Amino acid sequence: MLETRYYFRVDNNALEGALSRLSCFLTNPLMDADSTDRELNAVDSEFKSKLQNDSRRSFVILQSAASKEHSFTNFGTGNDKTLRESAKKRGLDIREELLKFHRKYYSADIMKLVVVGNHSLDKLTEWAVSMFSGVESKGNTKPIDDTPPFGRHELGRVLRYESVGKRNELRFVFAIPEIKSMYKQDPYMYICSLLRRSDEGSLLLYLKRLGLANSIASYHYGLDYDGFNLFTVHVYATPSGIERYAEIAHAVFAYLQMLAATGPQKWYHDELAAICEIDYRFFVQRDAEDWRDFILTNIHNEYLEPEHVVYKSRSSSTFDPQLISKQLQYLTSTNYTLLIQTKKHKGVECTSEEEHYGIKYDLRDLPTSLTSDLVVDDTHVGCFHMPAPN
Repeated sequence: MLETRYYFRVDNNALEGALSRLSCFLTNPLMDADSTDRELNAVDSEFKSKLQNDSRRSFVILQSAASKEHSFTNFGTGNDKTLRESAKKRGLDIREELLKFHRKYYSADIMKLVVVGNHSLDKLTEWAVSMFSGVESKGNTKPIDDTPPFGRHELGRVLRYESVGKRNELRFVFAIPEIKSMYKQDPYMYICSLLRRSDEGSLLLYLKRLGLANSIASYHYGLDYDGFNLFTVHVYATPSGIERYAEIAHAVFAYLQMLAATGPQKWYHDELAAICEIDYRFFVQRDAEDWRDFILTNIHNEYLEPEHVVYKSRSSSTFDPQLISKQLQYLTSTNYTLLIQTKKHKGVECTSEEEHYGIKYDLRDLPTSLTSDLVVDDTHVGCFHMPAPN
């Protein structure tokens, strides 16, 4: 969320010149008026191209559920209204504002460079050092947020919003601590793998048999904020599942409570590690763009050891049952917000409107039967259990 990436792909024989031009932009940008105006048009065009994109709208609406005191809720792309029109009303010169931003935040201390090319490492290193050593060091200029985006006032709520397509989705969003420092143990690999299963004893099979869901996904967001992250369980529901969302919520938390009560199982971790080892041994070489993006994501993790920046096999993850159990303590009915997406919500009028994308939504508190008062009853006894070992 706090990253800006500049990237390009050129022929190998043009790489040196391209790097030179990029370094000049970072050390001494021109940002002339004509180029600035053209870029504003490009930003607005890209914004408009995503207006009907349900994936983009889903993230934007998640921002609407967060605390307005946190930069997580900031408009992430910009458009003509927020940039050109807003600057004009406030009497600001956009080019001068861009230069001010560059002078304040563009510091070598928070920047990373990844160069992939068909040249020797010595040559690539020579170019990188000679061309980018001039980027000024200004210390850590990264903005700091003291207020969590999902605190007690933002959790325990249900946000219903209208989809453009035919997507029916329940999204359980949990507030969790930062997880970059846990990369060696990777506790969410264990948790996500179990949530996605579809065999006997699984959450998905139970919901499918009731005609409530078609698939489940779970992951933590790739956020670069200090101190927090978000973990989500996506239930891609049937139309019946949208109406009976409370039953799905009870099942989700019954399954999570089963995992917590059973405790982390080393044999299951070892099975996952064995699968990851096979993936590593038969690893398919990535193309240059994939490598670039993969390394850029890793290199900003200050906890990652140098030998793991290019590739880290999950087969080497350390089994840490205490850490897995601790993470499961965050995945409870008192620490989540529920987002429900469908074309039309039965019995609920979405009268609020998101500012930039015009998304119609309704935000209210969850009933206590789905938060503090949620108790797993006899309905789910014997329904959920760990899979059998392979």
